[in-house]
Amino acid sequence: MRNVGAVLWLFTLVMGTACEAEPSSPTTKTVVIVDADSSVMKTAAKLYVRVDSDGVELLARELDHDLWMQQFVVEPPKGDASRSFELVAEAYDRYRERVASGRLKTGFVAGQTRYARITLTACTKAEGVELEPSDLVRSASLASAVTAQCPEDAGSGQAGSGGASGRALVPNIVEAGVGGGSGAGQGAGGGGAPAPNSCGDGALGDEELCDPKIAADKLGACPKSCSSQDTCKRGQLVGAGCQAHCEYTTIKEPVRDDGCCPERATANTDNDCKAKCGNGVPESGETCDPPASCTVAVLCSTAAACTVPMLKGNTDQCSATCDIQPLTICKSGDRCCPAGCINAQDDDCPVKCGDGVVDTEAGETCEPSSSTQACKQSCGDNEACTDDIMLGSPMTCNVSCSNPLHLSPRDSDGCCPVAANANNDNDCAPKCGNGVPESGERCDGDCPSSAEACNDGMACTIDSVMGTGCQRRCSYTERAAASTPDDCCPEGATDSSDPDCKNLLTGKIFESSLPDSTAEPGHPVRLVTDDNDNTRWISRPASPVTLTVDLGAAHTLKRIAIIWAGDTIKRFNLEISADNAKWTTIVSGMTGNVQMERESYEMFSADPTGRYFRITGRDRWVSSYGNSIFEVRLYGQ
Repeated sequence: MRNVGAVLWLFTLVMGTACEAEPSSPTTKTVVIVDADSSVMKTAAKLYVRVDSDGVELLARELDHDLWMQQFVVEPPKGDASRSFELVAEAYDRYRERVASGRLKTGFVAGQTRYARITLTACTKAEGVELEPSDLVRSASLASAVTAQCPEDAGSGQAGSGGASGRALVPNIVEAGVGGGSGAGQGAGGGGAPAPNSCGDGALGDEELCDPKIAADKLGACPKSCSSQDTCKRGQLVGAGCQAHCEYTTIKEPVRDDGCCPERATANTDNDCKAKCGNGVPESGETCDPPASCTVAVLCSTAAACTVPMLKGNTDQCSATCDIQPLTICKSGDRCCPAGCINAQDDDCPVKCGDGVVDTEAGETCEPSSSTQACKQSCGDNEACTDDIMLGSPMTCNVSCSNPLHLSPRDSDGCCPVAANANNDNDCAPKCGNGVPESGERCDGDCPSSAEACNDGMACTIDSVMGTGCQRRCSYTERAAASTPDDCCPEGATDSSDPDCKNLLTGKIFESSLPDSTAEPGHPVRLVTDDNDNTRWISRPASPVTLTVDLGAAHTLKRIAIIWAGDTIKRFNLEISADNAKWTTIVSGMTGNVQMERESYEMFSADPTGRYFRITGRDRWVSSYGNSIFEVRLYGQ
């Protein structure tokens, strides 16, 4: 007798929310799928399955071919969902030696279908597991999704440590040794190592699945190909030499011309399937399915009025069709007006257009053949600013006209609506006074009415209005130097030519990031306030550089003049402060003159007020040169 490897059964459980579609009448059942790993598949020749419930045998089955992925449906006796059941699966090789077994005890969930999967694997001896029915999943696909693995100490002959409850989200393994020995590969009779294999000797060794020297028609011959009597099983030759064997997978998806009609496939999705009345899918040769849909109400739902729908064919064979016969008799009150009937014969017939009589109760407004109430063919009124709309039709004797004014601008229609203007409608001419500046107008609705309306807030400009109507505009003339105070110090003026041009910079430069000790020799900081355009301050090369002027008291600045040297500051900030602590920026990021060595940089401010004035040179045109300024003059009051 051959030595038989240790056996294990593994129960695979997956928790999930995805469910199979439940039938309209809930059924209580548990579906158990029996599978095996590759080692058991190679060895097993028969599979025995038995199901008992409290002493009542519910199922007993012996299978010879295509053993795996077998599905067994267990229903509770007399529909009692409170009952439990025990399923035992045993695999035997061709010598009638048991190679694997598994045992599961569980139950049912009322009104639901639950799934479980048992995978037989040649690892260690199996023990049973008891599972709560609520732990079983509601999806066959989820129940088969977890891959079982054997423990590292499989076959050691010692009891394993796997859990026994079966409530985890991973496979639960329960194992025990076989026989009395402890060495790997010991069989049911205790110790002793198996005889060595000799592949090709014409005999089947302990570790061989087949032998190529065994005749093809003898037990133990190696397979050359893998075919299945079940057309929905696909066989694959696996391994080589004395390990060659067949592995089978179940075809689940429809494939044309493969000889298999998988579960849930139809003749519409797989030409290997035959049309089957009652599967709920109308297939080739069927006019309806299920048979309950083979009714007049369903098949003749599109039957027109004035017809009598009837059924032809066989409802039970899903071949029924709708036979529609027309009504031909003119009869009032049957809600039908057959062809050729008129209202005078059948009050179910409507009043017809073209009978020469305008029936206002029927909604007619005209008759094509009437000499006094003929239907209009057009609704035009020759008015450019109206829309000509025809309601109804001469063909239905209900013509009426509508000619409303159109208010939306539309180019080239000959109409300028009330709300349109020359900007949005080319049919309109510019019109002064409509509040919209149009082509040729300087203003409209926003024209300046007086010099006060043109006030720009600048003391050095004379504000006035030029033009009339929609040609009015503001005019600003620069003031020249004046001998009397006018709050303006114009560009180019000095304190000698204009009393408003008083140079406020009479104080001293008392602070600098580069004091005189860091200035170029002969060019101290104080030279920027000596009122001499020929002397200048030059700093040592550095950035940034700041210098601060104390005006002695708070003043309002009207104009700032800075005469830069050719090698001047590239960008600078001008600031003013009341307390030499909190600064307000007057100018930020301006660029000093680089075109001429001596040029006055003039700027007008919004009359900033403060006691302290600060210049900050941010960077320079030439990195090897310092900051250089001839003179700084501040004008104000």
